[in-house]
Amino acid sequence: APTLPLRERKISIEEKIQELHRALEGAGARLWFKDLFTKTSHRLDIIVTFLALLELIHRGEVKAYQQDPFGDILILRCGE
Repeated sequence: APTLPLRERKISIEEKIQELHRALEGAGARLWFKDLFTKTSHRLDIIVTFLALLELIHRGEVKAYQQDPFGDILILRCGE
């Protein structure tokens, strides 16, 4: 079977941070991590979004809660 080379995809953590801000605005300051993706979301998008989430937690802009290991993550904007 023929193979196609994968194109390098560049995704900025800062862009994902802005996407998370917009998603939180649209969701009323709280959302579930899984709701940021579709079944066809690329693995790299998920990883970079998670890194962006960690950065927002580090900055004190959001809090995240996960009830079970490997369970979904609830994201809350701080001050809400």
